[in-house]
Amino acid sequence: MGGTGYRVAVVTLPVADICGYENLRYLLEQLEPLAANLYAVTGPCRFPGRRVEVCAIALWHTENQWGKMVRHLVVDLKICRHLLRIARRVDVVILFVGARSYLLAALLSRILGKKLVAFSFTTAGTIARIKKVTRQERVSSALAGLLERWVLTLAHQIAVQAPAVAAFSGLERYRRKIAVYGAKHIDFARFRPVKELGARPNAVLYVGSLIELKGVRRLLRAFPLVLARVPDARLNICGFGPLHRSLVAEARALGIADRIRLPGWIGSEEVPGYLNNARLLVLPSQSEGVPAIVQEAMACGTPVAATPVGGIPDLIVDRQTGYLIPDGTIEAIAATIIRALTDPDASKIAAAARQLVAARYSHAELVRQCRAGLERLGIK
Repeated sequence: MGGTGYRVAVVTLPVADICGYENLRYLLEQLEPLAANLYAVTGPCRFPGRRVEVCAIALWHTENQWGKMVRHLVVDLKICRHLLRIARRVDVVILFVGARSYLLAALLSRILGKKLVAFSFTTAGTIARIKKVTRQERVSSALAGLLERWVLTLAHQIAVQAPAVAAFSGLERYRRKIAVYGAKHIDFARFRPVKELGARPNAVLYVGSLIELKGVRRLLRAFPLVLARVPDARLNICGFGPLHRSLVAEARALGIADRIRLPGWIGSEEVPGYLNNARLLVLPSQSEGVPAIVQEAMACGTPVAATPVGGIPDLIVDRQTGYLIPDGTIEAIAATIIRALTDPDASKIAAAARQLVAARYSHAELVRQCRAGLERLGIK
């Protein structure tokens, strides 16, 4: 490494899935043009062709809540060991995906005189309010919230993907620290309209984790109401997670199994094809940052219906750049899908959405936003 520019270490929860890897990869690609030294303290992964040194940490699996707390402490200590090793070659420590509760790493960064940036997609407190947690989970959730608040207090800067994320996550008390770094950049050569919207079947698409927080079960339950108004509609639920089997069983019980496909997780190379064969992407989540799949759908000319959570209101203005699902209920999801599939202005809305993401989410624009955020740290 070497040259002129910022000297940055990006810390994450040791990534063990494709979602975490992709999020980290995109941030590194946006920081690389600005960095003299660039490190990723993360799981054992590689970034071929990237000028980044990986400081790998293994992550073991446990379902026990106390085991998870012990694992968190061990990982925090291992992060500290890596930060000590690279301390002389780093000026900025960025706590990225899953890392904003690593208090020891945050304290060490401050003691070493590094600028500390904590990314916030949502907060533990926000998730705890939304998600139903068991008695056992309440302890770990409360601890995570406490650690997170301490880290955000220690941080010189709190990075968000969009202004609406800060409001949704209740970060107003830190407003002087907040900087917008933007979301992932879009490869517009891959994500582009291939098929006109009017030539596509009435296919509704969901892409994401199959967990309750994403609202995918409510989407499935809303579909019989959609079929009553749009009989040729069908639903593709793409993703993997603990709800997969129960969703298959529920589709059968609802008598709509012939209208539903659950192909499992789809690779990134398959996503543009799915989007170009859909009339509508639906994301009825209870919590989000700026979802990459929403950006990618807009780039492909596919209208999006989503709940107004996280950074989504910065992307979707109802009936201008997409469709907002007002409250996330089964009835509201169904009504919004019907409204979108029968809207004569859907092609105009899709075109406006594509213009929006083209202006905001090019690689050059995201690099500019990262530079502006780093400049605010006042590093000399």
